[in-house]
Amino acid sequence: MKRLLPLLVLALMLATLTRGVLAQDATPLPSESLLAGLGYPVIEYTSDGTTLTGPTELEAGRYLVKISTTSPIEDWGISFYSPADGMTGDELLAELLAVDTMADGPPDLFFHVGMAGGVGSLQGGIGLGGLA
Repeated sequence: MKRLLPLLVLALMLATLTRGVLAQDATPLPSESLLAGLGYPVIEYTSDGTTLTGPTELEAGRYLVKISTTSPIEDWGISFYSPADGMTGDELLAELLAVDTMADGPPDLFFHVGMAGGVGSLQGGIGLGGLA
């Protein structure tokens, strides 16, 4: 019995110490994204894995980009590019579609166009990101 008494006292002490920790509330999560609180205009894109719906051209500026997907693809994303000087948006799109995605290293095109950023989303989820 003498050996059990110190263990019992220790167990009771630990139980009373952790009780206060367990009873504390965690910091509540914000009701919306912290990015949404910046007040930027929102651009929304949706995809089902086959089609992408949303604006194809944007004025220069800062935006909050929201993407949502019902795609069966595990994760996906969109990137925003600006054409090189003297290049049209259609020419840029044609060159991007012609990129060999199996080639080693980035294509030369990536060193001549601007990339403003991108946003990704997990399967069936919503992704948020800033774009400048």
